[in-house]
Amino acid sequence: MKTEVTREVNEDRGLASNQFRDCNNQLCGVQDSSSGSEPRIWVGLEEDTPPDFLPNEQTVGKYGRGWRPVELVPNETEGHLLFHNRMHINQEQAKALIKLLQRFVKYGSV
Repeated sequence: MKTEVTREVNEDRGLASNQFRDCNNQLCGVQDSSSGSEPRIWVGLEEDTPPDFLPNEQTVGKYGRGWRPVELVPNETEGHLLFHNRMHINQEQAKALIKLLQRFVKYGSV
């Protein structure tokens, strides 16, 4: 399976954004952060779609067993939902993650 990464740079802000699809066909991203305190990036899913797991003995409509999308109903008082599905990391944290990722690339395990 070949992973294609697309790259854009926001011309107004000069921030780079890279996107690709993971093994579950979820849109993922790695992008520069506008955090002013130190260089940081955002890493993770691009879409806020929390899944729900159904145990093997249960079935629901066309989804059957396993993972299925969750139908979200907005909160009547707030009117919106926010999911934090991305990591906001600095360079030191990225260095630690790189070591784990390189180990996975080499050995197939972290």
